[in-house]
Amino acid sequence: MGGGGLSAVTSAEAARFVAASAPRVKPLSERLADNDWAFASTPGGGESLEGAHSAVEALYLLGELGRLSAANRRAWVDYFNRYPDEATGYYLGPYVPPCAHAAWRDPAACTHPWDHMHDHLVSCLCPTLMLLGGRSRFPLSRGSQTGRFLDRAYLEAF
Repeated sequence: MGGGGLSAVTSAEAARFVAASAPRVKPLSERLADNDWAFASTPGGGESLEGAHSAVEALYLLGELGRLSAANRRAWVDYFNRYPDEATGYYLGPYVPPCAHAAWRDPAACTHPWDHMHDHLVSCLCPTLMLLGGRSRFPLSRGSQTGRFLDRAYLEAF
């Protein structure tokens, strides 16, 4: 717990990155019509890739993913593909502060280091993109961070 009884997720420092920019409560039918695939990962929170990939997985598990047209699926894949960084292979999208930001060095503001957080995003977004019939805009094998998982010596040492 952080100061004032707040967890690290809800600390004042972390809250700056989770604050909502606009309410996003929409039924699936409206999202389908609008091709709006930005979701929050916390109730009332700001747009996040975690929220969007969790929504895909929830729709899949509920048997609702089939309601998406080919155009809806492509739009959702395009949404995710706005955020990959070609140099690292990581998805650097919304609300995640840059690697050099002080929050990554403050255990009260975050629970994962920057690279660990992005490893989570890649491991979640790859199957999510597959569920939608898509793929990452850039081959992950080229990324300075994601490419290391194809290196046998790295994996053996890991």
